[in-house]
Amino acid sequence: MRLEFDMCSKRGDVMRAIELYDWAQREGISMGQYQYSVILYLCSSAAVSEDLRKYALKRGLEIYEKMRLQNIPMNESTLTAVARMAMSMGNGDMAFDMVKQMTQLGINPKLRSYAPALSSFCEIGDVEKAFCVEKHMLEHGVSPEAPELEALLRASVEASKGDKVYYLLQKLRTTVRRVSPSAADTIVRWFDSAAASRVGKRKWNEVDIKEAVENGGGGWHGQGWLGKGKWRVSFTSIGPDASCRCCGEKLATIDLDPVETENFAESVASIAVKRDKDSSFMKFKKWLDYYGPFEAVIDGANVGLSNQTRFMPSKINAVFNGIRQKLPSKKRPLIILHNRRISGPKMDQPVNKTLVEKWRNADALFATPTGSNDDWYWLYAAIKFKCLLVTNDEMRDHTFQLLGNDFFPKWKERHQMNKRRM
Repeated sequence: MRLEFDMCSKRGDVMRAIELYDWAQREGISMGQYQYSVILYLCSSAAVSEDLRKYALKRGLEIYEKMRLQNIPMNESTLTAVARMAMSMGNGDMAFDMVKQMTQLGINPKLRSYAPALSSFCEIGDVEKAFCVEKHMLEHGVSPEAPELEALLRASVEASKGDKVYYLLQKLRTTVRRVSPSAADTIVRWFDSAAASRVGKRKWNEVDIKEAVENGGGGWHGQGWLGKGKWRVSFTSIGPDASCRCCGEKLATIDLDPVETENFAESVASIAVKRDKDSSFMKFKKWLDYYGPFEAVIDGANVGLSNQTRFMPSKINAVFNGIRQKLPSKKRPLIILHNRRISGPKMDQPVNKTLVEKWRNADALFATPTGSNDDWYWLYAAIKFKCLLVTNDEMRDHTFQLLGNDFFPKWKERHQMNKRRM
């Protein structure tokens, strides 16, 4: 019967899945968690026609109740499917209850688990309940991403909740690398509204604001709306010097959160330690504590390759000298190389041996041991010292997918320097 359910899942055939369920009930055949999960998923996503959708929702809830009465173990997939059915019926409270059940059962909710409840409350304009969902997310280590933040923003704008709009604009600023056209339209609608013209303070301490801007990463003070009156909304572009072509002000670089950066460094170290055959990475951490800090890190294997085949230490040395001249302190950057790159017949050539000795004598070379992935070493060092990383590696393979899609892209775009652009 599992094969039959697999085929239903593959084809999206909700009717056949329900038929199999009914047949199993008539024949007294027990069904497990997997079969129930498939049926509930198909019931939650049926959208061929309105009649089929209503039928699938009705049967899906009946099947869920049967599953509950039979004490079939629930998992995140099952309860999320029920939450989606609740959303389709406009029942945000029930969708949120499914998430609460997960936490009661010791199941970690995912972002997708919260989406039905959040979407339901935003759709009907119940901002208070929508932010209760967001609060629950944050308490359980789940961060809203662009779609969730945009839904909350839209609901807050429509409800004229100025404090919530301010909060969400900051969230978008630090979380989303580029807002969607629909989110941009929502932001414009807010600043064009009468509510936006009424929310600001009339008096504030300029010294406090200046200090907050400096401490808040530049361009943002976190003190709420300042000033009253109608906003002027304009569309502009940014010049090569990062200046706005409308007002002439220069855009500020948004600093990464120091706590997030520290947590990110520790997550990289944790992954590296688990994949080390011995305590090599822990030794590297101690080495960095002793010889650091560095203002730049060079991915030696990547930088030294010529046409992806021939390894040339002279290429590393050219980058080593070039990047050093660009650093404020003129301090030597750190080169990370696998030990197989600094041994062997080719490296016995006098010119190559001289370069390696030069780097070693300057305490600017760390050779990663056999069995280690040098990617983790240069990445960790660059994160730890919040410095430049010189590499052509786009960091897209499975190794870097372990780091997730939230903080890592933001860190990468601020710290990676491509050697072709030096």
